[in-house]
Amino acid sequence: FGPEPDHIKNIVFRSLVYRKMAHTAEDLTSLALEEWGVDPAQIHSDVSGGFVLEFPEKPDIDLDDLEAVVQARIKEAMPIGYHDEQHITMGGSSHFCSGPRLHVATTADIENYRLLKEFRYSPLTRTYLLVGYVGSSEAAEEGGSYDQSFGS
Repeated sequence: FGPEPDHIKNIVFRSLVYRKMAHTAEDLTSLALEEWGVDPAQIHSDVSGGFVLEFPEKPDIDLDDLEAVVQARIKEAMPIGYHDEQHITMGGSSHFCSGPRLHVATTADIENYRLLKEFRYSPLTRTYLLVGYVGSSEAAEEGGSYDQSFGS
């Protein structure tokens, strides 16, 4: 009557590294957007192998530039640590975070960060979606499901 607990545990543990990378990449992306004067996304969601930021209005930004800024910060290998239930420390500064216990140890642990190069509009929520991915499809398949498609 359903999957065995060990089967579920194995899927969750194998995918944990990707969820940590995605959550950390999401925080780095949000911080870069805030520095550019873009109001923070109201809703943060997950997609397999990545993250989604939802905005009530389409931000006027260059997604290639945003991707390059975040990739540069990833290369800085900034340490990331738990501060409290609503904050992490990254590069010596405290930042708000909804999941402070779900991060990689340093930004350099994020592999293959990339953004979908267009905002997607969701007629259901009437928001603009910024989608980011981490890891490779081959590596993610070893750790669980991975679907790089995202509906229009």
